[in-house]
Amino acid sequence: MEGKIYRLLCNDGHYYIGSTTKSLRERKAGHEARSKNYTSKVYDYINTVGWDTVQIVLVEDFPCETMEALRQKEDEFIAPALDDPMCLNTLRAFLTPEQGREADNARCRAYYEANKEAEKAKAKAYKEANKEVIKARGRARRAAKKELDKQ
Repeated sequence: MEGKIYRLLCNDGHYYIGSTTKSLRERKAGHEARSKNYTSKVYDYINTVGWDTVQIVLVEDFPCETMEALRQKEDEFIAPALDDPMCLNTLRAFLTPEQGREADNARCRAYYEANKEAEKAKAKAYKEANKEVIKARGRARRAAKKELDKQ
């Protein structure tokens, strides 16, 4: 497959890195069409500055056997750029299963830290509203454990 790594480059220097097996013209048109119905950092930004201020630039031709190989190559460009304030990518293109778990855990921790008080209040309200159900589940678990212990 004829893969390509590309950059959507705004006149002000902001950029987005992607990959495709289509022509660059087709890929840019796909981004423009998708930006009308989806929200993301790149689409929100480009819709604000206008698609007429954006060009698509070939970074590297990358013939490959699989989409996974193309995503891995794309990630070689994205990973070091994520800390750049001009980069509009928010996610890596490829993660190993372990990296994916680490990223998920980090997102969960960040969400919990940002919403700790609200989450505690929701848990408290749930416990208050469901006291009897929670007690019944506990009794059922203890009874099931007793049965297992007898065997």
